[in-house]
This record gives sequence, structure tokens and C-alpha cells, in this order.
Amino acid sequence: MNKPTNDAVVFAKIDQLLARWRQELSEPGVDKRDIAEEGINLLYKKAGKKPPLILWCDSPLQTNLIPTLIGNVLRSDGWKTLIENLGPIEKTDSEQFIANWKSQWIRLEKSTVLPLLNRIWNFQYKGETATTQQKVLDRLSEHLLTILKDGRLNAETVHHKNIKKKDDTILPGPHGGDLWKAMVKLGAEVEQKTTTDFTFSMTTAQGLALGVLDHRMVTNHIPIAKDLLKPTDEQKALLEKVQDIRAKCSELETLSNSRSAWLTQAAQGYSRPISMPDIDPEKELHENLWGTIKATKAEFELRQKDPRANNFIIWGTGMPWLPLALSCRMLNDKLLANFEDEIDGWAYLFHGAAGYVLCDLVCFVCRKPKTLVLNDNGRPHAQFGPAATWSDGFDVHSWRGIVVEADLIKQAHAVRLDQILTEENAERRRVLLDMFGEERFVRESGAEVIHRDKYGTLYRHMFKMDEPLTIVKVRNATRELDGSYKDYFLRVPPTVTTAKEAVAWTFGLTADEYDPGYES
Repeated sequence: MNKPTNDAVVFAKIDQLLARWRQELSEPGVDKRDIAEEGINLLYKKAGKKPPLILWCDSPLQTNLIPTLIGNVLRSDGWKTLIENLGPIEKTDSEQFIANWKSQWIRLEKSTVLPLLNRIWNFQYKGETATTQQKVLDRLSEHLLTILKDGRLNAETVHHKNIKKKDDTILPGPHGGDLWKAMVKLGAEVEQKTTTDFTFSMTTAQGLALGVLDHRMVTNHIPIAKDLLKPTDEQKALLEKVQDIRAKCSELETLSNSRSAWLTQAAQGYSRPISMPDIDPEKELHENLWGTIKATKAEFELRQKDPRANNFIIWGTGMPWLPLALSCRMLNDKLLANFEDEIDGWAYLFHGAAGYVLCDLVCFVCRKPKTLVLNDNGRPHAQFGPAATWSDGFDVHSWRGIVVEADLIKQAHAVRLDQILTEENAERRRVLLDMFGEERFVRESGAEVIHRDKYGTLYRHMFKMDEPLTIVKVRNATRELDGSYKDYFLRVPPTVTTAKEAVAWTFGLTADEYDPGYES
């Protein structure tokens, strides 16, 4: 028996790492408090900051809502009154102090917290239960007492100095951002070190973000700098192995990104539909453009008045480059040697909890769900109940990775054609269409036949403010037991123009490449 090569052993270990990573993405998991807090403290230390006050939250709802409540309460007159009535903060664990705190909290809750919470709740989380709301109040009281004892977070430190409260607007939670920038920068540096052609440019969204953080990293538009990034022949040999690892990580990257987007949806709760003008074909381009600019400005100003909590949460799954970084480190410990501690820190955050709000003096940590139901593609999906639940009673209903309200799940079997045709929200319309069935929609909506050949029939239906629905109907060449032939309806990209091109796309081929000798 041949002894395995060193590369074979390493790649076997990498496969095990990626398998464990995928398994953790596929399970509710258990919070690892020690690991999470070790990672937080390590990252703050690397950023030149002192260890923060760490406050755990029971769900995405709490993790988004509680920082906002804390930020507004600490700046309120009610909090000033509570501090005055408490007197000197001594012996905070004594029975007398705790009793005094509880009595003062009842007054603060009634005068300040509940009016603020109800404004947000009735707009953003109106579908949630009273039990979940009470859990928010309980956790908020606990955290404010911890903040009082810690002494670092107050009206002067909770927000940027230049932020001003206008009228009855709701301010965001405590400020931060440095660690988020560090994470984005580290992801770019990992990409730079592990690719044979580093091409971030100012024309890409990621390039724009990197340019804001550090203009020196955006080098593709500077020929000399681009040449300096080219790897040596020795480095290329190593990077060719890295590309094999990159291919193995691609599924995890897609899964991580979709999970982060789903958790953000869950945390944000209700989102008011965006209202934008229709494109009038009778108008000139500049008229439509000017109308869109005005509508965008008005929409932004309107959304600024929404009574909502809105904090930037970094989800544990929000670092899709992490599996690649850890795998590359196993392949060659020198490749990412300059980023050892940072990679470890973010890996600890992935394993430790679901998400984090990283601020200058405080860090809010979101616990992992108690239950999680996924479909075959690894996306949260449950046809008869919530796809995920948390310990505070918060649950999330989801259809193939898209957060929906519970009533829609209950009525999935009763979706009507007119609901789909009149739905203005594109994402919700896609859910309704999926529940209704694309084959049924083609048959009942009168979708236009745009091409027909021996390979099948191509249908298209145009939607307002969304890409067209394009479906190809193909017939199975094999007879059914009753002698009939079964038709299949397959969704294809809206860019295809012929049935042959559509069928070829389903096999990952171009129309010229697709030439089946037989069909089955």
C-alpha cells in the first residue's frame, strides 16, 4: 500500500475541517460562551482597545433592539432621574441597593422604556408575542444594571459626539465600526494573499468599500501597484494548490452569505415596502432619471422617520472567507502568518455564538437558535411551522431561505394567481410564486410563448420592477407507465432567447455546446 503524500494528508485534514464547518452551519448549535468572549477580547486587543463590557442577548430580535433601547435610555431624562434617586453607587450587590434599583426601574420602565419600546414594537415587531416583549424588558433591566455597575457607558460615551437627537427620532445603539472595518480589510487581505490575480477595483462595490477604508488597498487602477502584487513562481505553485481549496470552499461561502442575509432579515423584522416611481416609456431618459432621484431622496427621508431599531450586527456566518483562511493555514503556515491572531479571533466568534454588535466600550452577543430546520440546499425552510426558534420565544418562519410571516406559511396551499400578479414586493412575490407553482402559473397566467423548437417551449411573463419570469417546457422522451409523456417546467435566466439555449443552460452548457444524441 502506497504511503499518502504530504499534500494528500493535508487535503484530507482540510476536507475534515470543511465538513465540520458545514455541519455547524447546518445545526442549531450550542453557545460556547468562553470561546466567544475569548475571541471578542482578542480582537479588541489587536485593535488597541480595552476589553469591552460583554452583554448576551437571547435572539436576533433582542440583539437588534436592546442596543437601540440602551442608547436612547442612557440619554433620557428618566435615566438621569433614576441615577439621582439611587444616590451613591456603593455595595451594588446588597439587598438594599437591589430593592432600590427595582423600584426605580419600575418608574423608568413606565415613564421612558415602554413608550419607546412600544413605538418600535408596533412598527417593527408587531407580529411578535407579548411574552417575547416581556423577555426584552427583563433582559434590558439586567443589562442596564450591569452598565450602571461597570460605569463606562453613559450619555457621553454611548454615541458619537456630533450625533444630535431631533424631535422624537430614535437614535441607533452605541457607536462602533472600527472592528467591522478591520474584518472587511482582513477579508480583502486574505483574498489578496490567496489568489493569483488580485483585481479589486474602484468599479466594484467591494472596491468602493475598501477604498473608503484604506485607499492603498485599491490598486487595480494603478499599473505599477498591480505589478507589485504579482506572485513569484514559487508563490504561484502554492497558490495553484490554494485554488483547489477555494473550489472546495465555494459552497460554504454561498451558504454563509445566504445565512447572514437571512439572519439580518429576521433581526430587522418588518420593513416598510420601498415606493419607487414607474418608468414611463413616453418620457425622456433624463426625466425618468430626475424623477427617480427625487423619489429616492423622499424615500430616504421617509425611512429616517421610521420608529425602528437598526444596528449593524456581524453574524458568525458573515465571514465567508474564514474557511478558506483556516484551510490555507493548514496548507502552509507562512501564507497568512501576519494574520494569525485575527483569523483565530473571528473563528472563535463563528463557533461561539450567532452574532455580534461590536462597539467601542460594549459588545452585544446573540445566542444561537434552539431549533433550526433546513432544506436540502442548507437554507432555513419549514412548511408547517417556524424554521428557527430562540430561548426568548422569538421564532422565524421561512420559505427557502426567505423570512416570511407565519400567516403566509399557514396559507401556502391557498395562494391565488391574483395575489402574485398584484404583489409589489419582488421577494415576497417570488415566495408566492414558488408556493403557487411555476408550472401552474405558466398555464393560468397566460405567459407569452417567446420561442418554440424541437427542444421545448420558452415562456416569459413580465413583472413590474423585477426581472421577467422565464420558463422552458420540455417533454420527457421516456414514456410513463400509462403511455403518456410527462412535461417538465424549468426556470431559466431571463437572458435566454431560445428554447435550445434554455435547455442547454440547465446542463451548464451553451446552445452551441448542447447537441444531445438522445434524450432521456
